Amino acid sequence: MFRAVIGQAQCVDTECAAGNVIRQCRARLAGSVPGAGLLFSSSGFDLPLLLDMTAESFPDMPLVGCTTAGQFSTALGPSLDAVCLVLFVSDTVGFGAGLGKNALADPEGAALEAAAMARMSHPETQPSLAFAFPEAMGLTPGRLVSALSASVGCPLFGGFAGGEGRDDVRQFFGREVVRGAVPVLCMFGPARAFFAVSNSWRPVGRRVRVEAVDGNRVLRIDGRAAVEFYRDTLGPHGLPATEMPLAVFGDDGRFTIRGPLDYDEEGGGIAFSDVVPEGAEVRITEATRAGIITDVDKTLGELCRSLPQGFVPDAALAFSCSTRRIILGLRSREEFELMRRHFPPGLPIAGFHAYGEISPLSPGDPARFHNCTLVTVLFGDGKGEGASFPEPSVEVPAPECAADAMAMKDREIRFLKKQLARSEQLIVRLEHLRDIASGLQSRMNTELRDANLTIREKNRLLREALALAEEVQLRLLPRDNPAVPGFDIAGKSIYCDETGGDYYDYLAVPGAGPGSVAVVVGDVSGHGVASALLMTTARALLRMRASMGGAPACHVEDLNRLLTQDTAETGRFVTLFYLSMEPSPDGSQPGRMRWVRAGHDPALVYDPARREFLELAEGGVPLGIIGEVAYEEFVFEGMAGGQVVALGTDGIWEARNRNGEMFGKMRLRRIISEHADLAARKIVAAVLEELEAFRRGLPAEDDVTLVVVKVL
Repeated sequence: MFRAVIGQAQCVDTECAAGNVIRQCRARLAGSVPGAGLLFSSSGFDLPLLLDMTAESFPDMPLVGCTTAGQFSTALGPSLDAVCLVLFVSDTVGFGAGLGKNALADPEGAALEAAAMARMSHPETQPSLAFAFPEAMGLTPGRLVSALSASVGCPLFGGFAGGEGRDDVRQFFGREVVRGAVPVLCMFGPARAFFAVSNSWRPVGRRVRVEAVDGNRVLRIDGRAAVEFYRDTLGPHGLPATEMPLAVFGDDGRFTIRGPLDYDEEGGGIAFSDVVPEGAEVRITEATRAGIITDVDKTLGELCRSLPQGFVPDAALAFSCSTRRIILGLRSREEFELMRRHFPPGLPIAGFHAYGEISPLSPGDPARFHNCTLVTVLFGDGKGEGASFPEPSVEVPAPECAADAMAMKDREIRFLKKQLARSEQLIVRLEHLRDIASGLQSRMNTELRDANLTIREKNRLLREALALAEEVQLRLLPRDNPAVPGFDIAGKSIYCDETGGDYYDYLAVPGAGPGSVAVVVGDVSGHGVASALLMTTARALLRMRASMGGAPACHVEDLNRLLTQDTAETGRFVTLFYLSMEPSPDGSQPGRMRWVRAGHDPALVYDPARREFLELAEGGVPLGIIGEVAYEEFVFEGMAGGQVVALGTDGIWEARNRNGEMFGKMRLRRIISEHADLAARKIVAAVLEELEAFRRGLPAEDDVTLVVVKVL
């Protein structure tokens, strides 16, 4: 059997508070004799008297504990000015207490001394569980916890003593009130523990490097004095920003939290809660009240779900950083209430707000020093009998001075004065937080203003660059429609961005015969600057190759081979329609059209005499995908006067209106047939005007290109 009983009382009078706690514990013990005790107290009491009254009530019982920055338990709930006593009763688990002194000068020696003393009561037995409540002020807590974890040789948990101020921190051992010591309680036998560590702080900003340290004092961070780094990041503030500690990253990518304690205004260094290694990467962190509560809810749920089959805890101890209480404010009670909600009904829970927490990070690891965490430990012999005892009704007797009206009045005044003092401390802290918030807001406004100016300037430069690119690209398109005997030719490209991927050109091919003209229309996948650059490359390569003469198929094959060297594995490609129009030399026979189609939509040929459309559909794959492709050249022999040839890009027929309807090729054919008697430029204008009317003001989603060749 293993069980814990708890008493907790709030009062300004030591005898009243101690007497109340002792009476609660005795009632809950129901005649059982406790084997050990933990005492957590506000630092404002008469501590020697408190320990004497406890020792006299429960003689020969190992007792350890400390002052705190606030207590909480199932006996009373959260409180700042209270005494909390936890007593353990067991017929299966033994107890031993130890005290190591002079921890400031020799933390390893103090850890060994405390562990050796605690094990004296069970010299032949290895401890199964240990709790420690050392002092962090002036120490290197990490060294102390590492040494103590190795010395006790079992899972180690606890919290560093707190107080109303740093000078008020004390530890308890039996009847002794000590400073700079290491009180520890070891359990022997079938005591088992399962735990969770809630770290609710999240890194913000960029990682920077610690460049110089001196003990626990960080001198320089990211090329600046440490104080300057904090104020540059958070804005002007006076008190140390304990609510925004550093995340110190290890080689495994995980981080520990280290809180700033003091600013050295003259030297620029910051004293942290523990050593921050020189060269370590760090980031400032932040936490929100909602984030803390959500994280605790999640962590406690995971802890309860991870308990082994058959293990039922007998008690719970929790150690929450005092910084969490400051940030949570009135919501600090929610952290405790989440424990009650997640844990088995009736489970005794006790704990305190600490100046640092002690726990392994994972099961099987040695204990380490934590900041800003909530360490929760479920423990016992696993039978769950501790929570099965009926909770007696404990009446809180009236104080002995209750009959004396003046004495009661005096106590009420003392209590109100203490609450007023606490309120003033909180006001100071709130003003400090307001300064940080104001500094952050000012810094954010300045940075936003500077960023806005920078963005405006970059946008201006970008607009200038795009305007220049647009001008250059437009100059690459034909400036004038060519005057070729026997043909009326007109073309136009409209880009949906400043630059685009559509392309058209007119080529004079050596050896193609008198009066011949080649019309090329291309479409690069996508649109914008990247497509424009690829289009420019394709235009230059094709012009160079066409100037060397040869058949259209050879031009396209060579262009494809060169383009593929640049576009392979990029996912980009070019569709192209190459149309060579060759009239009969003497006009006695119909002319002919030769074409090569590389993945582009077919050209449309409208014959007004027959009132029908013909598609020049045969062709091959787009350019820039496969390097070695043999493109075939096709011939249309029936070229005759009055025919209208249209080459376009899918930005025309795939355009949509506000109803989602596509413009379509049928609408394009209708416009061409209705305007076939007009000049080529008027046919182009008619198509583009109707396309604009169809979109009803919607911006174009793709580039639009149309070339019309009318055979005269």
